[in-house]
Amino acid sequence: MTFEFHEAKTEHIAELIRLNDFIQKQHAEGDPAHFRYPLDKEKVRRFFNRVLDTDNNHIFLAIENKKAGGYVWFEKGMSFRSPFTFQKSQILVHHIFVHADYRRCGIAKRFFDIIGKAAQAQDCEEIILNTYIKNIGAQAFFQSIGFEPTKLAMKRVL
Repeated sequence: MTFEFHEAKTEHIAELIRLNDFIQKQHAEGDPAHFRYPLDKEKVRRFFNRVLDTDNNHIFLAIENKKAGGYVWFEKGMSFRSPFTFQKSQILVHHIFVHADYRRCGIAKRFFDIIGKAAQAQDCEEIILNTYIKNIGAQAFFQSIGFEPTKLAMKRVL
């Protein structure tokens, strides 16, 4: 498999919607009180159009034969500054998804190479992301490329 990596444009939104549907369904099955499924594809289309129209958001796709095998969405921002914490320039990874048929082919690693170059070009101090506690495979991958667990979010349903 030979994937090319492209920054998403409006003509890629159908592929983003297709890929997002896989992960959205999985999230909804795991946490139906939090995640909607099925999604209104027109609302998702409008959402991704808004994301693509902002300068600080970036979406990249891994494409082979006009079909995307994965995507990553990340945003440059600043951490919250308070009397207790320093403010840092950072990249926040909102979504990273590689279709099951294309995992272990180097796509996610290449996405993080792209993110790393963007972070360096924008003088960012850190790259942050969140993952679900049950997603052990993703956690192992993230740690293998240099991420360290820093917090654990918890919730209590009322």
